[in-house]
Amino acid sequence: MVGKRSKTVQLKTAKGRTASSQRWLRRQLNDPYVQEAQRLGYRSRSAFKLLQLDEKFKFLYQGQRVVDLGAAPGGWCQVAANRVLTEKTGNIVAQKFYEGLQIRKNSGDQQISPLRLANKKIEGVSVVFAKCCRPILDDEIIAHSDTERGIVIHHKICQQVVPFLAKDTRYQPALWDAETKKHLYIAKLKVISENKVGVLSDVLSIFTREGINVVFVNTNAIDATFANIELEIEINDTKHLNILIDKVNAKKFVSDCSRQINEG
Repeated sequence: MVGKRSKTVQLKTAKGRTASSQRWLRRQLNDPYVQEAQRLGYRSRSAFKLLQLDEKFKFLYQGQRVVDLGAAPGGWCQVAANRVLTEKTGNIVAQKFYEGLQIRKNSGDQQISPLRLANKKIEGVSVVFAKCCRPILDDEIIAHSDTERGIVIHHKICQQVVPFLAKDTRYQPALWDAETKKHLYIAKLKVISENKVGVLSDVLSIFTREGINVVFVNTNAIDATFANIELEIEINDTKHLNILIDKVNAKKFVSDCSRQINEG
């Protein structure tokens, strides 16, 4: 499909580029797929990946409806359009799924603007809230571009994301924007209480009186004196959560009530 390499292109000057940028640019200029994509008018070299896949598996055919999530820069859409569209049939919907993520290379002197999260969406794209850390409104958060789940929101100190923040551009800082309506978020709590009959009922009654929905509860004895109660509750924001935690900690039969954020 792609012919022989053309004459190697040499960079005349670095023009302030870093060594890694120099290597990337040199690869791009001398990549036969990049050169062929430019010659054929494809927007990206990845167009050839889809062409090769379709040649092998034959999954594109005329009259299909195709939805391309992550359409930018559009190479795959160009291939799909050529193979499925006819004058009367076929339809392609191209959603720039990652446009809001603004994925780019990290730079020591480059300030990355946080993504804006409002009404559980970034740039109109619905997000998923990570179950490992259960971020809630007003937390410091990170947006992770996950190839399977889409945009996943984590708490900034979650151990699922902390090791990758400085070296993986799929993890981007995010901020809560003004919300036009109230949403409920799930928070994880851990309560250390006296290990005796009736304590679980007393703890749950605190949330019942506050009109809080408890979506998960699990208990186990630590020893003959203390018990561990794990809870997941629906709340509005961090302020709302902190008020509830204070009320639980005020009970004499509770040794400690704290939020769980997967911070290691």
